[in-house]
Amino acid sequence: MIKIKINKLLNENQQPVGDDQQTRTLLNTYLQKNRSMYPYSNPKGIDFIINNVQPLQNNKITKFLGGGLYGIAFQLSNDHVLKLFVDSFSGKDQAYYSAYKNALFSKKGSPYLPTIYTTGTVMFYNIPLSYVEMNKVIPFEEWLKKTGRGGRINVADQACSEVAPIMYDIEDLETFTGKKITNFKQIKQYFGNKQPSIQPLVERIRLSLRSIYSQKIFTKEEIMGIMKAAIEMRKLGIPLNDLHTGNFGVDPVSQAIVIYDN
Repeated sequence: MIKIKINKLLNENQQPVGDDQQTRTLLNTYLQKNRSMYPYSNPKGIDFIINNVQPLQNNKITKFLGGGLYGIAFQLSNDHVLKLFVDSFSGKDQAYYSAYKNALFSKKGSPYLPTIYTTGTVMFYNIPLSYVEMNKVIPFEEWLKKTGRGGRINVADQACSEVAPIMYDIEDLETFTGKKITNFKQIKQYFGNKQPSIQPLVERIRLSLRSIYSQKIFTKEEIMGIMKAAIEMRKLGIPLNDLHTGNFGVDPVSQAIVIYDN
């Protein structure tokens, strides 16, 4: 009993591993540049993050990875990714990450969805800050540079914008056929189908895919990966609010497309 209390006291008084100069410098630099994160870009805010964001208790921040409208992402010393964000959809973003995590532990995970280790929300003067720790993913813009396609990110985003309408057509196709589509092989089986009720949908999907391929920015494998990731998100009830190259990347080991943002 006494030993447990002493250990607890020692842990509470232990300095977070993330309380180092590099972590503080990176937080200070990039919190100031992100409008939604600006309330935390002061010494008290940074102290709060270091002492209350769970992944920083055992890890340092080593690198800035990127940022969006509602948050920023860093690489941790354990090679995981830490995303700090203001939940833009009244708790839905955090719910999505919990869905990813639950899928993993219920053995319904997918190589096209991120591995989530820790999620949480903490309050800083009544301002909620959410965080998620996930597996390392190479941002797609960086992947384009690694594979000799740097400087074409705008083309890639344009191609991505054509994927979401395909998903809506797939939903309509499911309604007409009464069959759930869970993989791309099922979609291809409809190509050439002359049934009047579904033929226009199938033809639109086929032409959209041809349009994406013609832009010569994605490989066929990458397009299939984006489609499969989108299907996995739908299976978890997660909508594709805004699909662009800033919210998916490539697993450095399997090289599978992974959607890690919404």
